[in-house]
Amino acid sequence: MPVVIDSLVNAMGLAGVLALILALRRRDAPGGMRWRWTLALGLVAVMYGSRGLEWLGAGTGFAALTMAAAAVIPLAVLLVVEGLIRRHAPLIVKLLVLTGMVAVLIVIASATPWAGKALGVHIGIGMALAVGTALAGMRGIDRAELRTVAALAVCQVALIPAALSDFREFWPDLPARLSPLAVMFFGWVGLTIGSWSIAQRMAWLGFLVVVAALSGVGLAHISVQASWLQIAIVVLSTLMLVTICAEAITRPDAGLKLRRALVAAPPGDRDALVQALTASPIFGNGVMLSQADLADFDPDAVRALFDRYPMLGRRDAPWGLARDAILAEAIGALLDTHTATHLLMVEPAPLALLAVNLPALSASDAIETDLALVQRLLRAAHRKEHP
Repeated sequence: MPVVIDSLVNAMGLAGVLALILALRRRDAPGGMRWRWTLALGLVAVMYGSRGLEWLGAGTGFAALTMAAAAVIPLAVLLVVEGLIRRHAPLIVKLLVLTGMVAVLIVIASATPWAGKALGVHIGIGMALAVGTALAGMRGIDRAELRTVAALAVCQVALIPAALSDFREFWPDLPARLSPLAVMFFGWVGLTIGSWSIAQRMAWLGFLVVVAALSGVGLAHISVQASWLQIAIVVLSTLMLVTICAEAITRPDAGLKLRRALVAAPPGDRDALVQALTASPIFGNGVMLSQADLADFDPDAVRALFDRYPMLGRRDAPWGLARDAILAEAIGALLDTHTATHLLMVEPAPLALLAVNLPALSASDAIETDLALVQRLLRAAHRKEHP
């Protein structure tokens, strides 16, 4: 019966991970984070898929594939952390994770009897190093990114014991392997950044736990082969899968609060519009750049560029210019200096720009459209003040 419980939870985890990958593709926000998330989630999907096939008797080769995919996951998680904090992990951390990965892969290829324990130790150490890197990198990032990194770091701390529960060598008496459930929870938190508050998440999670516990207690009286806790874990995994799928298909509009704040701002009040944008939980802190901050730029060239592209996004570089053009390099350096992803034209004369950072997890076509709307409102406010 434990194999049946593990197989059900594993299948739910695989389906949940595939739903998360599709949700990331649906957001259509290509960039440095997409491939990092896809790599990490893809490895998890391979691990769960090959493990399920092994349990179904498809062959011992899938056991080696499962362990090999698991050995690479700590490195993929570290890459995701680097993207979130926008800086490289310390060299010693990278060397430790890489060394552990290579050593475990060699042990797996050698088919030694203690390969499972070595893999578990590697995953535990690697995940702990990733959490430490995330916490150390929280200094110097803006408000929106800080909230994202903190939430995912807390989830990752909970993910470490859940990942180790997959190794019966450490905890042989656990009712089920818990990493699929923890991975789905981790992905759900990342998927709802900017659209769910902490209180909403806790309330919904509490509701799911209560439903799963009641289902486990009730169904345990029918089946004497499984404990109420095992049944509750299966039910909770199913509910979490449904939650993720629903969130991926009908994601709440995270920009609705921003649009309401823009509507509430006094007509033509530029400062109120900027305040509404920078106060939105979707974005990081905005920086207003005046003519003095742009003294090294040719105002006419910048105005001509913004006439063609009213909003400059980092991913759209070089904005119709040659990649090695002086203006393109200067705009890129300006984005780097203010850790911004977008530049919006506020006033053409005297030249004023607004630098805004949009974290990768919040990026979507809808949010990009909201930013373009803000830019048009800012230009309209300027025209009203300077007819």
